[in-house]
Amino acid sequence: MPFSSLPNELVLETAKYLDTKSLSRLSSASSRYRSLLEDDLLKRASPKDLKTAISQSNMELVRYFLDQNITGIDPSTGT
Repeated sequence: MPFSSLPNELVLETAKYLDTKSLSRLSSASSRYRSLLEDDLLKRASPKDLKTAISQSNMELVRYFLDQNITGIDPSTGT
């Protein structure tokens, strides 16, 4: 049985065991996985990931992190 034929529930359960890099790669494999795994990736994202995206000039990812408020700055205090 191919992985792509698994129901969403099993894909999500499997994703719990992946490291962040593997989860990111899986999410980029298809639009289904991207929408399914986006929340898990956001929970794992950190300001370090934003810095990496900036250093690699990955503006799409930088915009995404900023849209999701993954900056390392607390919006209530500005620090």
